Amino acid sequence: MKPQDVAACVAIVANHPVIGPRYGSAIKDLEIAWTRLIRSPATVKIAFYGDENPRSPIVAVGFSAFVSDQFVREIKSPPGLWVRPELARRVISGRSPILSEEQVREANSSGGINIFCWEGCFDPVQAANFELITCVMNTFVNVHLGYRFKELIGPQMESPWRLNWTLGAGTFFWDYQAGKFRTDLPEHPEDFVDRPHLLGATPALLASRQSEAGPSWVGPFFNYHPPVVFFSPSEQAMLSAALTGETDEQLARSLAAAVPTIKKMWASCYRRIAERIPDLFLDHLREDCREQRGKEKRRHLLAYLREHPEELRPVSRRRTTKRR
Repeated sequence: MKPQDVAACVAIVANHPVIGPRYGSAIKDLEIAWTRLIRSPATVKIAFYGDENPRSPIVAVGFSAFVSDQFVREIKSPPGLWVRPELARRVISGRSPILSEEQVREANSSGGINIFCWEGCFDPVQAANFELITCVMNTFVNVHLGYRFKELIGPQMESPWRLNWTLGAGTFFWDYQAGKFRTDLPEHPEDFVDRPHLLGATPALLASRQSEAGPSWVGPFFNYHPPVVFFSPSEQAMLSAALTGETDEQLARSLAAAVPTIKKMWASCYRRIAERIPDLFLDHLREDCREQRGKEKRRHLLAYLREHPEELRPVSRRRTTKRR
């Protein structure tokens, strides 16, 4: 999601027949809140277009935020509340529970991060487009891989169908009175979704369910492995952009840097790999052509990063090394 996408994304939420009214007057706060958070490293934002034409309309939006332990405790307290509008109000009032860049780095290097899936909303016309729904869900999981998550809180459901699908995907519902997650709904799904509720998951809960039901759609959120290369933040930004297929010239424009600077950053990344994972490039150092050697090194580095997204997440090397 880019800054110019925010208004259209908020419009999808506002026009939804169920989710929009839940915001009430706070729907006007949502565009301000998302605009403030568009560059926050503690949020993940995605706008889905109807096709590859850049002028095509946005048909779905995904937005998640890394939030404090205190906020998670508050939204779990009875009697429950509609969390989306509350979070929008807190962001614009200066009481935001969303983590700072340093807090994300520290949490991702130690005890883990709480993720709140703020929004996953479709244009109502696309509500039965299962190809789009599958694409959104798979993309949402993939862009969150590599973080050390300790608890996931899902969006509050707008329909019994989506509630049942989400519970079947591996989440649990929060029992406000008992103070714990459960699997057996206390009432009919239609009544359940009409009132404030929470769905979520933790590694321990998923481990207990996996022994009975097998792997879940939610499971990959918690498949964490610590990084071994420790790229710098600027190198991570460049490599993340390179994964989308940008050339050195495009990377230079994206990162407001000179092309020679980009080439130096690539050289620095290769040195880090050679130090930490020497076998990754071993077979390609025998190439006779220097230009081909560079292309092969880049290709293998990017392939490695697709399999190891943790290398591109904020982390404190000091904290991570100490834990290991």
